[in-house]
Amino acid sequence: MLHYKVLEIFTSEEARCHGKPLHSAIVEQVRDLKIAARTMVTRGIEGSYESGEMATGRLEVLSYNMPLRITVIVPATDFDRVLSTVEEMVADGIIAARDVDVISHKTRGLLMPRHTKVREIMTPAPKTVATTTTLDEVARALLSSTFTGLPVVDEENHPVGVLSQGDLIYKAGMPMRLGLLAESDGEKVGPILEALAGSGARPARCASARTTPPRCTH
Repeated sequence: MLHYKVLEIFTSEEARCHGKPLHSAIVEQVRDLKIAARTMVTRGIEGSYESGEMATGRLEVLSYNMPLRITVIVPATDFDRVLSTVEEMVADGIIAARDVDVISHKTRGLLMPRHTKVREIMTPAPKTVATTTTLDEVARALLSSTFTGLPVVDEENHPVGVLSQGDLIYKAGMPMRLGLLAESDGEKVGPILEALAGSGARPARCASARTTPPRCTH
């Protein structure tokens, strides 16, 4: 589940931003931010404003100032950036926001949406292990998780490497992948974990102790 926010601006066709129609200005501005967001402008068929003015598409009471709704759906991590931009642009309208859980975000011909940032899909507080953690504990942690690797940290919680499923298989001798191990019966799992119990979590690759901790464990 991806955490996104929806920003909605309720305005009118007459609303302007630096002489340009407000809806066009906002669409262009969000595009220029180069983030994984989509915008949509919808035109109402009838409405009213705080001033008491009525807007309608009926021929007998024809109006050219129809209500508009500008919708921007954006990853939650980029929301404040979009909001601060839009607030400066809207001189006539109502701005509303709400949270939304996105099931998937796909774009035609691309593996991931263009402009997607690492912070939007990373795990912000990943599980970690120490170099002294035994490998059976590592395997148990991975078996109960959706990811297949763990950051390895030192006594000061600085990253010193990453331990992956591949390390458990090719360096520690784990005989099968975690998915298969999770589906195995207890009689097979027990001996495999016991065989790993005597080894510590040695990092697969080392990094400086001052490096920012790895955030994505997928």
